[in-house]
Amino acid sequence: MINTDVDFNQKRDFSDIINVTFSFIKQEFKELFSTIAIYTFIPLLGVAIISVFYTSDIWGTYIQGIVSRSPAVEAPNLTYLLLLIVLSIVGNIMVMGITFEYVNLYNIKGKGNFTRADVANAFAKDFLKILGYNLVIFIVIFFAFLFFIIPGIYLSVPLAFVTLVLIAEKTGFSKSWSRCFEFIRDNWWITFALILITYIIIGIMSLVFSIPMSIYGGIQGYTAASVGEFDMNFGILTIFSIISTLGSAWLYVIMYIMLGAQYYSLNSNKSKASSILDRINEIEDRPVEDSF
Repeated sequence: MINTDVDFNQKRDFSDIINVTFSFIKQEFKELFSTIAIYTFIPLLGVAIISVFYTSDIWGTYIQGIVSRSPAVEAPNLTYLLLLIVLSIVGNIMVMGITFEYVNLYNIKGKGNFTRADVANAFAKDFLKILGYNLVIFIVIFFAFLFFIIPGIYLSVPLAFVTLVLIAEKTGFSKSWSRCFEFIRDNWWITFALILITYIIIGIMSLVFSIPMSIYGGIQGYTAASVGEFDMNFGILTIFSIISTLGSAWLYVIMYIMLGAQYYSLNSNKSKASSILDRINEIEDRPVEDSF
């Protein structure tokens, strides 16, 4: 019987990377997303709930200003904003880290040879490093974009792999940084194109999850302007916020699996090249026996 399980350790071109990404999602859908949901639901639920308070605060101020025909300028609630930022960082890093840990364990042990607990334990060991590395990378890319847009775009491509290199190769920050630039050096453009296409796919798919919230906001604005009062239903807004938050965050699993497929593809190619060079060196270093 032919083994149809996804094998990441193959050299792949652009279309193959996209295909294997969705093949892996299809193959591992139940186990992968149940693992991600179990360990990321709580922080993402927190993001959704805080978003309701933060959004209703902003919408309330804005719509009341429209009704009174004197739009007020009011600073957002800093407590809500701070909680939203912290929970968003934690939630998104958990989605990214758990996805990468799952892909790495799959690559090492094979399909069905590891458990959710294995993924959780691996992520728990790497969490602080993942958090620290990504905060540093965010600062570097932020200032790169702020002052030099093109260098910011350039840096964002190789540095997208830092977390996966940390997980797969168990390296420190400086080594992870240099490894990313090492295997991306001759593959920057194709990797950039893969990231761009994946972002577009995620953006289109995320519209499905954000449409209910947008429609509800539009209806509330129209009603407030027509009737002359603002009445936000927190129950409905919370449901739409949960749908939007969970859907948008979990869609990024597509990006992380694509990065994993590209990483193992490039690494497989370089490993084969290194293996050939090692064999050549072995032959050159082997002593020549005298046949006479």
